[in-house]
Amino acid sequence: MAPRVALSLVRRQANRQGRPIEYPAEFEDYFLEELQARLLLVKKPFSNILYHGPPLKRVIQYLEGLYKVDVFVNGGHASQFLSGWRAHYGEVLPIKQRNYDLVVSMMHMHAVPEPEVLMLQYHAALKPDGLFLSVMPGDNTFNEIKDAALLADIALFSGAKIRIIPFLSAVEIAQIMQQRGFILPVVDIDRKKINYLNLNSFWQDLKDMGEQGFLNKDIKKEGLLPDQFKKIMERVWLEKYKGDVSVDILWLQGWTPGNMPVKQLKPGQGEQSLKDFLK
Repeated sequence: MAPRVALSLVRRQANRQGRPIEYPAEFEDYFLEELQARLLLVKKPFSNILYHGPPLKRVIQYLEGLYKVDVFVNGGHASQFLSGWRAHYGEVLPIKQRNYDLVVSMMHMHAVPEPEVLMLQYHAALKPDGLFLSVMPGDNTFNEIKDAALLADIALFSGAKIRIIPFLSAVEIAQIMQQRGFILPVVDIDRKKINYLNLNSFWQDLKDMGEQGFLNKDIKKEGLLPDQFKKIMERVWLEKYKGDVSVDILWLQGWTPGNMPVKQLKPGQGEQSLKDFLK
């Protein structure tokens, strides 16, 4: 099992400092379109929804268009919050059991020290025949950055340090879903590549999203990027990978046991086109 990340602490700090959490528009567009597409394939109405994640305004407003939504935002500044949104950074969600028929967790499962505990809370929050949907980065995320850091460590220190805490793999998160009682668990992997001009642009993107909590805390005390290390790492990364950064995006889906047979259409069998739906 991969080491744990304490990303919520980073996002809480951003809140205290008055910094907004801003995902690039392309990412939020992608999350919204994928979420819409997945819900279109589910032949089930939803009346009470739980959203847990960063303040992705368009995603949350889409869910609010379906029915009542309880929104627990794990980062950002109050100026970003719409009416009814609540900030929450703790490990235990203040929610009732068996209260929702859809739980949506966006870019948060990787942000807690014990995802097994959070998964159990999501399961307990759902009514029978409830649907859980989540998106999170997978274990092959930032492989180019990890490799460049490794080579820089070898060049400078003749050894390697764990500078970036690994994320959970698709197999690990699927096992957690099964262990916490979800049935029909599915984990899809969508691989994306982003290109940057330099390392500073990459780190700034992470800071804007409140995603820098994956850095090894012991390394952070020493200084993650001493000047000499940074120069070697950036040179290796640009020469070997041309500024590319891979992101493995895991889409999770599972159901709580119940009496209703769950029917899900196969791709291509939907009655509506996603393109038409998004017009």
